[in-house]
Amino acid sequence: MRITGLLMIAMLLAAQPAAASLQFGANVLLSAHGEEIHVPGHSVPCLADLNTDGYPDLLVGEGSGLYPGRVRFYLNEALGMPPSFGDYDYLRLLSGAEISYPGG
Repeated sequence: MRITGLLMIAMLLAAQPAAASLQFGANVLLSAHGEEIHVPGHSVPCLADLNTDGYPDLLVGEGSGLYPGRVRFYLNEALGMPPSFGDYDYLRLLSGAEISYPGG
């Protein structure tokens, strides 16, 4: 499944009361399909209901400084809390091109 369009993402991130109530403590390892999520370079997680099903999905920026950075998303497959994340894809524009930012 592809999530497309910067405007749609910005609108979904603007009002997320469910995501705001979920807080991570120090050293929390996130997993997808039971395996730890490893992201190259620096990463910052963010929760938002991307597919409007009422449950928080996971956005994670990735980038090493040497390569263009991208934003992964993991859809929440749980029907409640705690979240359970599936496989990831990258955010894309309506054209289908991956959203990225320069490295280095």
